[in-house]
Amino acid sequence: MLRVLADGEDRHRIEDATGREVGWIRGRIIGLCGFADERHAIAATAPAWRALDAVLRRTFAGWPRYAPAFDALRVIHDGIDEWLSDGHTRLALVLRAPHDTHVDAPHAYGLTLAFALPSYAHEGLAVAAAQLMGEAVHALASEAAPRVTSDAA
Repeated sequence: MLRVLADGEDRHRIEDATGREVGWIRGRIIGLCGFADERHAIAATAPAWRALDAVLRRTFAGWPRYAPAFDALRVIHDGIDEWLSDGHTRLALVLRAPHDTHVDAPHAYGLTLAFALPSYAHEGLAVAAAQLMGEAVHALASEAAPRVTSDAA
């Protein structure tokens, strides 16, 4: 079970049952953090994207349908940022923890995937989407994709 907790104005943190931060919300950006490497981040993208897409389709009748080619996901560089892309669409921004990151930062360990909501999404939708996305990724992580924690870093 994941919890989404208010963490200031337009900010939330996502914690697992042990109280460990596994994600965050900053405005209309949802971050899922702690992936050990690119392979694990790529594996987590499909369930997170599907959960986000399902919430957006239920909330916005006109939400455009897009079926990403998850088997073609790779990290691309645009000169400034790194993204997970299927070759046609950028699905998530990849954030890497800098070596000097304070251990309490939301993405202090491993890789973080950041998903952007549309400009017309409200805070309640962001919270609902983040919880569903986190649960989907958490289920995957408990099966096969280890997450980096402060103990392992």
